[in-house]
Amino acid sequence: MAKCCSKEIEQIKKDLKNVLKILINNNRSVKELINDCNSTNIKKTKKQLNRHSISELSETLDKNILTALSCEETRKKDIRMLVSYLKTTNEIIKIAQNTRAVIGKLENNCDILLDKNIKKLSVKLYSNIIKVLEKSYEIIGLEENEDIEETYNEIIVLENKIDTVYDSINRYIITQNDSSSDIEKLLIALRKSEKTASRAVSIASIIRYPYSDKE
Repeated sequence: MAKCCSKEIEQIKKDLKNVLKILINNNRSVKELINDCNSTNIKKTKKQLNRHSISELSETLDKNILTALSCEETRKKDIRMLVSYLKTTNEIIKIAQNTRAVIGKLENNCDILLDKNIKKLSVKLYSNIIKVLEKSYEIIGLEENEDIEETYNEIIVLENKIDTVYDSINRYIITQNDSSSDIEKLLIALRKSEKTASRAVSIASIIRYPYSDKE
């Protein structure tokens, strides 16, 4: 087996964080689009999403992780960490897919965001989604179990806030007695957004696991 040192493992960690940074920036662009939905911003957001292929980056990350796992010098602690990184790539791809789906639902339906209350709640929803992604990014750089647990708990609090905001949007729409297809498309889009947060929580949970292992 080929020997490898901690430098390669640190590079994998850096690459994983870089992919998550792209996802954070993509979702910031979606938030801007929700706040000001028009054809110019849609094109800008699509360009942002097309700048990087998350699938290709994830595939490369998988290959590098598997190579590191085959190294004879890889410590047991690092093996657990690398396995957790390997498990995150599927979640990363799903987040990218959800982000694209939101753009697709909004592309021809900007009018649904003319309602000020819906726009305000949708922007609030995305603000918290971005915070969850940022915290999931942050947890990758932590090594002390206490710091990891503290950050993970913050992520859970944010997830609950996202659920609350999504429920508020649902309740508001019900009070408007609007069952149009545009509203339905908005709810589908926001449901995809909520799933983005759930995927980010999964990433944090996966990263947290090897550090909480007491064996």
